[in-house]
Amino acid sequence: MPTSANGIDGALADPGPEIQYALPHDGWIDKRGGIVERRRGRVAHTPGLGCHIDEPGFDERGVSARAATLGVHSIGYRKSTPMNITVFGANGHTGRQLVRQALAAGHDVVAVTRRPAEFPISHDKLTIAEADVHDELAVKRVLEIGSDAVLSTLGVPFDKKPIDIYSDGIAKITEAMTRQGIKRIVAVSSTAVEPHPHAEGGFLLNRIMQPLVSKTIGKTTYADMRAMEAILRHSNLAWTVVRSAGLFDADHVSTNYKVSDGPLDGVFTSRADLAALLLAQATDTSHIGKTIEITTSEGAPTLLQMIRREAFQRD
Repeated sequence: MPTSANGIDGALADPGPEIQYALPHDGWIDKRGGIVERRRGRVAHTPGLGCHIDEPGFDERGVSARAATLGVHSIGYRKSTPMNITVFGANGHTGRQLVRQALAAGHDVVAVTRRPAEFPISHDKLTIAEADVHDELAVKRVLEIGSDAVLSTLGVPFDKKPIDIYSDGIAKITEAMTRQGIKRIVAVSSTAVEPHPHAEGGFLLNRIMQPLVSKTIGKTTYADMRAMEAILRHSNLAWTVVRSAGLFDADHVSTNYKVSDGPLDGVFTSRADLAALLLAQATDTSHIGKTIEITTSEGAPTLLQMIRREAFQRD
């Protein structure tokens, strides 16, 4: 069942004394990061993770009931203790967004990239690790640093030649995670892996562009993404696959991106929204063992712009 970014999707479990809802900006939350009052509750905004109910001591049922009185509907939660998060593909456009959001939320982040000298972010809670995901020993060394959750934004541009960064990379990562006892992994894929009609795409996208790209320049990319998804499905890890639509840049997380474990009508996903959802999934248990889609309507480009970007660049 589709949900908006502030829609109901899953129940809380094992709430700690302080609950932080894994949501992006809601319409009535101060986007500058301030605290606002609504009815009986106190709500604070946390970059990348959304609103924080600062009322300790509720049990599971009490938390859910109080959240409802605030107009907040949970898609998960996280305890206030910072996590150790590992990001593979950290130097891509989505990866950089994800690293920034995770650091802003107070997490310790290991950013994994083949080119650490080119990584543009510095922070006292950031470790930049050099590794090629095809290198089993390098991936093993990265995960020996320690991690509570692994988030993968691996990606390469379309190429007619065989691509294996998704499948081989995830195979190396999951093998190292199993050895280290790390359970949670969230990986980016694409809605084009399992093509379906998009109500917002019209004849041009659904009947011409989507089939053409899937059978030509995107063929090897989507085949490798399908192989990656199969590896995760057959693993013993707590996995979630996040399928994005056509990616575009935005300077903030939108108020109304949609998430569903079924097909969505939208044809665009902002990288900011994708990063926010990935970060939320580090602690959200409601989508474990599932493949979900995410789409964005706010600030989306035209279909022609999206096609051009998808054809020549993907992260």
